[in-house]
Amino acid sequence: MYNVSYSYYVLQDQFIQLDGRLNAPTGTANYPTYFTSLNGISPYPVRPPWKVAGVDYRVGINTGVSFLNPNTISSSIATVSGPLGTNDNTNTLNLQQDATFDSYDFTLSGGYSINTNGFNLTVTNSKGSKTFVWAQGASVAKTVTVSYCEIDGGGINGGQVFGTLFQMQNFYTTVLTYNWLKNAFADTWNSTANGDITAKYNLIDGYGFGVGSHPDAFQWSGDGTANNILIRFNTCVYGSYSTEGPSSFIDLEPQTVVTSGIMNNPEVGNNVASYTAVATPNITGAVNNGSGLIRLTVTDTAPFLTGDLKYVSGVGGVPNATGQWTITVVSAGAPGTIDLQGSTFAGSYTSGGTIRSIGAIWFRQGGNGTSLQVNNLFFHDNYCDVGEPWQFGPGAGGAVSEGTMTGYRKSGNILLNSGASF
Repeated sequence: MYNVSYSYYVLQDQFIQLDGRLNAPTGTANYPTYFTSLNGISPYPVRPPWKVAGVDYRVGINTGVSFLNPNTISSSIATVSGPLGTNDNTNTLNLQQDATFDSYDFTLSGGYSINTNGFNLTVTNSKGSKTFVWAQGASVAKTVTVSYCEIDGGGINGGQVFGTLFQMQNFYTTVLTYNWLKNAFADTWNSTANGDITAKYNLIDGYGFGVGSHPDAFQWSGDGTANNILIRFNTCVYGSYSTEGPSSFIDLEPQTVVTSGIMNNPEVGNNVASYTAVATPNITGAVNNGSGLIRLTVTDTAPFLTGDLKYVSGVGGVPNATGQWTITVVSAGAPGTIDLQGSTFAGSYTSGGTIRSIGAIWFRQGGNGTSLQVNNLFFHDNYCDVGEPWQFGPGAGGAVSEGTMTGYRKSGNILLNSGASF
């Protein structure tokens, strides 16, 4: 007689404790068909194996929250002054002490920006707009924590002094989790080069509406050294096409440095970025302009300027419209008309079509090895769609731009369009 023992192995979800689903806010996911059927696109042939923020679970404010009015905040906590600058929120809250704000509607009364004024700040389950946080005035380490919030930068009408939802200056660390961050005029988050950040489980939804804004979701500029950069399990989409489109998603390279900008041991992993999946078609007509060019009727010409280089696709019945074109704004308005310079009209318009900015290099990273240093970057398991082929070439072009780095580790990064590595 033999004693036989059996071992049973259960395939476990390796991401359940990592990808953010367990502490997600209540409510329906923001873009539940992101990978499958948005705006009639063909489903991506691959998708990440984890639960994706904003797609498989909701991010932003928990359902059922009753909001407080910021005008009830005591002046001992924050005083109120005017806007930070052109087109920005009407009011600025200037902190007088460390502050925690839960369940506030900071979009009331023309909107409120928050000037940290050298203090720590925590905001949860709240609405915000335009330049939401200006973190400045610290001479020792301070932290701004924003979680479960929904912040709308206002797009083309956003604040123009900083052009970002978060403007972070020296000595401030940022913690961003479970936020829905929308429509930044330029960048979503901008920091001096010594800006440490933990950003996890956020939905970055459109940025770069300002003409000439060169937008990035995460960007560092100026001198300093950052030793704690962790950007994981975030999602980047475009709910509406912006004027400039994304320059990048994560711009991990010190910029505008005077002496030195250094990043030590950053980790960028498990992020997802797509430019093609969400935006609503914005072309409603296509005709011969009388001189043989294609003239498009668009829902609004506000995002476009004569001389812009744009990409057109999906114009039913007018296949020649697909491609990259320099445009002429013929009749400004909503709706308005645009000519495609150098095009040839043929066919008969049926329906649909989008016109948008050229796609992104999603991940920019590295320096010059001297004054600009990125050391020991771990870049792994990121998914994105490829940049436009005429701009970057076939294959992995448009996914990552890599400067000089020491100790660089890279693995598992995948193109949504093809499943190829980049």
